[in-house]
Amino acid sequence: MDIIKVDEQITLRRIKMEDGPVIFDTIDTQREYLGKWLPFVAHTIKIKDTLQFISLTMEASDEGIDSVFVILYENIFAGIIKKIPLSRIIFYKVLDVMFLRSWYVRRELKELRKLFGDEALTIFDAGSGFGQYTYFMSKDLQPCKIFSVDVKEEWIEDCKKFFNSKRINNVEFGIEDLTQIVHSSKFDVIICVDVMEHIEDDKKVFSNFFRALKNNGYLLINTPSIFGGSDVHHEDEESFISEHARDGYSKEDIESKLLPLGFETYKSNYTYGFWGDKAWRLGIKLPISLLNISKLFFIILPVYYIITLPFTFLMMYIDYSSKNNIGSGINFIARKK
Repeated sequence: MDIIKVDEQITLRRIKMEDGPVIFDTIDTQREYLGKWLPFVAHTIKIKDTLQFISLTMEASDEGIDSVFVILYENIFAGIIKKIPLSRIIFYKVLDVMFLRSWYVRRELKELRKLFGDEALTIFDAGSGFGQYTYFMSKDLQPCKIFSVDVKEEWIEDCKKFFNSKRINNVEFGIEDLTQIVHSSKFDVIICVDVMEHIEDDKKVFSNFFRALKNNGYLLINTPSIFGGSDVHHEDEESFISEHARDGYSKEDIESKLLPLGFETYKSNYTYGFWGDKAWRLGIKLPISLLNISKLFFIILPVYYIITLPFTFLMMYIDYSSKNNIGSGINFIARKK
């Protein structure tokens, strides 16, 4: 897997030789601070040292040992991360803590688990990406069997390697286009997180989901809403995310496409309301934007988070505990009658 999309603004990309100058510049301009935490800084004297490091890590990646990724915010370098099983789990945990949508999705999944008692669930993760929610469900929704799919082969192969390394045996992976799936009465739960906004023929996918669910099965959709979910706040604005097929959904829009198929609304919540939006800007968007202006911000980043994280988490909790009238995201659950 060469690219891992964390969300609409943050992407992980496998390191390349052309990343050398910006990585060396980051180290060289913050040598005193980074040297306290990273032993290799003392041995990185010239750019050729960074290029040698990148070359070695690329060779290790090709041999299947481990991988190093650069962190990009709106395609601008923000850092690097080494991807091995332990660091991947830590990465999942950070996403679970720092991204409010994960709070909502995990809460609803736990509530759906309760509806089935001790029955073993069959779950379809429709658009699993780098496997964050598949991993969560494999641990916290047991007993269950999960079929996790994505349209991108490299993402699926990467997930297979990780899950096999952790000996997680209740998950199967597949490469599938959601507009062409032919499953019939197979799943108790379908989860589709941040996928539908990318698919032009969403009605076809919703119809496929209906056929794939067992009677009384549940479909959980998490997606941007029409209320600024793609950073679109007025009718004359366009989404900054080019691969979006639409800016987002409203509750009414989702219902207009699901209810005629035979679904009924089980639950609907707008997410990232007033407080959630402020938490996102304070905890994620602002610090990364500042890093893009100057890597010197790394020096005060720990102090920044010590000061701001309590306020960020408080605002996230208020949003999570509230019934938002509108928000930039929507979490929708439908039941097949």
